[in-house]
Amino acid sequence: MSKTAIITGAAGGLGKGIAERLANDGFNIVLQDILLETEKEFKEKGYQAVAFKSDVSKKKEQEELVQFAVTEFGQLDVMVNNAGVDAVTPILEIGEEELSKLFNINVFGTLFGIQAAANQLLNKKVKVKLSMHVVLQDMNLMKYSALTQLQNTLYVPSLKQLLKN
Repeated sequence: MSKTAIITGAAGGLGKGIAERLANDGFNIVLQDILLETEKEFKEKGYQAVAFKSDVSKKKEQEELVQFAVTEFGQLDVMVNNAGVDAVTPILEIGEEELSKLFNINVFGTLFGIQAAANQLLNKKVKVKLSMHVVLQDMNLMKYSALTQLQNTLYVPSLKQLLKN
């Protein structure tokens, strides 16, 4: 049985590249995004792929995404929380609405994806390899330092505790 991977933010860029790499490695692929244009391209290349349109910042939609993957392919083995947005507004001008969007997608979306996938993976009694990276390259370091701190104080310790049990 092939392994199954969900990749959020898979309509283009890094997410699409990750999905294609995993598909080349024989994974069943669930392409998540707010756009569904990648599915046809993947199927034309002979990949086992389905698309799921959802908003990663909504916990219920992350749970539905994981359930969709299990229904389509019988299992979930890998969850790539790739979806994210960047602020292009100068730091002194960024407003509440843009900041809320950043945190809803980049922070809550990642956390809700981890929760949904962890529940499924723990039901399988599988060993989970945790890998989280933050790339700082030509970006406003001030806003990313908050996200990095959140990762280090919430995501990593919580997952270590979860995986210990």
